[in-house]
Amino acid sequence: ALIVHCLLWPPKALEVSCARAATINTSALIFAATPEERAARSIGPDTTRRIVDSLDVHGVAVVEDALDARLAQTLRETIVAKHEQMAKAGAMERWLDTSTIIAPDIRNHTLYDVEEVREPLMDVVGMLRQPLEAALGPDALLVELASISVGFGAEAQYWHPDSLLTANSVRLITTFVALQDIEPGMGPLEVCTGTHVCNAQGRCNAPEGGLNVTLKAGSAALMQSTLLHRGQAHIARGSPNRINFYFSFAALPRGPERFPVGPTYALKLGLWGHKKLSGLPWATDGAPGEAAQESTLMGLLYLKLQDTGPLADGVKTVLMCIAAAVAVEPIVQFVKRWI
Repeated sequence: ALIVHCLLWPPKALEVSCARAATINTSALIFAATPEERAARSIGPDTTRRIVDSLDVHGVAVVEDALDARLAQTLRETIVAKHEQMAKAGAMERWLDTSTIIAPDIRNHTLYDVEEVREPLMDVVGMLRQPLEAALGPDALLVELASISVGFGAEAQYWHPDSLLTANSVRLITTFVALQDIEPGMGPLEVCTGTHVCNAQGRCNAPEGGLNVTLKAGSAALMQSTLLHRGQAHIARGSPNRINFYFSFAALPRGPERFPVGPTYALKLGLWGHKKLSGLPWATDGAPGEAAQESTLMGLLYLKLQDTGPLADGVKTVLMCIAAAVAVEPIVQFVKRWI
């Protein structure tokens, strides 16, 4: 029944179309923490209100210096070292530490345990905790923890939202943190502002196209998962790989609410359902804690089966074969008895 439900009756996208995407200046999306907020490593109420307003209206907000500069450099070195280690590892180990991505050539999508990235993760999540709680609630759950590395020659992605706008879906916000200054030719994130409240298809229909989000090292772009966006082509020969560390939090589903369909949910399985914003700073004893009732591994399987791509399609095919074999076996045994 689970397989049939996942394959044949996925949640239907709401019939909300975009008449025309918004056109604004990129500077309207950028917010700088005050000296007091930077010293405390925590965004205050006034800046929080403006960030959340931008997320509500435009679907995206950029926060400068969200991650300490020293930690941004350290995290970049950690990610590069992990990529080098994975290149020498076996296929299964690489598979467990990666996730799917659009236009995968010369793009790496890598997963992390909290302990691998604890210090920078705690710094940036602590800095952005108030805006995230204001947008998602204090019990928001960590649903993605990964990095995306884009090298020279990577092609542009097609326009896409990370999740569909469906009835009863909770809000999900992804935070991309730049680990080096991102120049226009390094394949920066491009967003189509205002499309998070509708089901946009095809290209961005804003009069002047999308907006490039060229972040400085340590700056973060918070984005609603339903926003139309894409990674551009990396055409700057001689420039370093563009590495973004990112994490996503989703509001805790209640009643008929569900996690949105569409995201890759790039998260180590052992972390699923165990890390809440309200639980910061997270324990370091290795114990994941009690999983939220609304976010079990079976729930994650349900979401993964509704995804697209070779991995999801392969899993669906295997499960369909198993289901078919289970269904046919009693018939075969019945026929054998009468032959």
